[in-house]
Amino acid sequence: MNSQETGQIKVLIVVAHDLFRKGLVNLVNGQSDFIVAGVTSSGLEAVQLARQQQIDVVLIDTIIPSETIRILKVEASVRVLALDIGSKPAEISNVLMTGADGFLMKPATPEHLYKAIRQVAKQGVLTHKLIPEGKPIEASLNSREREVLAELTKGATTVEIAAICNLSPTVVQTTINDLKEKLDVVNRTQIVARAVALGLYMPKLD
Repeated sequence: MNSQETGQIKVLIVVAHDLFRKGLVNLVNGQSDFIVAGVTSSGLEAVQLARQQQIDVVLIDTIIPSETIRILKVEASVRVLALDIGSKPAEISNVLMTGADGFLMKPATPEHLYKAIRQVAKQGVLTHKLIPEGKPIEASLNSREREVLAELTKGATTVEIAAICNLSPTVVQTTINDLKEKLDVVNRTQIVARAVALGLYMPKLD
């Protein structure tokens, strides 16, 4: 039975780290409208469980290969909420582009998690793909910011971006700081996640 029949949202937890996985089980089971219907650290087993248990929402961390998300969406027709546990910019891009319905970034409280699960289960997508949300973007990115962002998405360092874009490392760092300010985030990982989520940049997958 799925949530339409029981009134509860059936959640599958797919997390590599044992301690984090157990913590999520306790958090999810602590809500009366949620039920943990499966727990695994394996992407292959996740697909099998999603099919068998008629899962509503899959919680998956970014250590699990992003291809698992694509398979879950295509073969099990479930909604997927990805969890940031120290992701690199390129990993976030892959997660969002392979079909995740939401991306929950650090720092996130249990309340953020509950809200995200309910919204993904009900609406099929998490607003802006990530929470907590930052302030509204008043202007789109300029050409230099987009150029630097494209390389950040690939995980390039400041020195590498400078060489690729024919800029000085100082200019690159200034541009990165401008991106943080404009997107209301604090690090490079969040720059990429928020820009992609807001449609300001769409990375290409190989």
